Amino acid sequence: MRLDMVLDTGSLPISYGDGERVSLLPLEQAATLMGATSTGEDLRTPMHRLHSVGALLVEEADHDIPVIRLVSQPPGRPGEPWILHGSPEAESVPQTCIPASPGDLEPGEFAALAYIRTCMAQGREPEAHKFAQHDGVESLEQARALFAAVAELAQEKGCSACPAAHLCTRAPEDDEVTV
Repeated sequence: MRLDMVLDTGSLPISYGDGERVSLLPLEQAATLMGATSTGEDLRTPMHRLHSVGALLVEEADHDIPVIRLVSQPPGRPGEPWILHGSPEAESVPQTCIPASPGDLEPGEFAALAYIRTCMAQGREPEAHKFAQHDGVESLEQARALFAAVAELAQEKGCSACPAAHLCTRAPEDDEVTV
């Protein structure tokens, strides 16, 4: 309900780090930054999807105004803390680079690539049956097809600065070492 209230305004108040700094971004710009692009559908659906998987939180700020907090890492177990984007703790969270913008691939393919690379970054094997349980994936067969569609991209080596050879979105001039 609070997320809907924020989405209805057309702008997202996004809080960073310690929560003291809030930036107001137009909904389309904020959604693109979070990878919640949409082809023809309302942005409400992908934003709710991000919220449901723990990629963003909605918190009350001063005067009962909801703000969006981006999550670098949700708790692994009950009682563990949320690691929020921009916080000092977020610096130690492994990051996963992806070689394309969300609009460059079909939404399902982008989600599959992100899932595979995240699993690889965490040192675990990506499992199609677990990916099939995500919202928007209709079956195990669809999950396998999405994995196959991005198999080549999933194996691409990243730049030397990316941990565990993650896929990298940086332009070649940003990387001192060419791979």
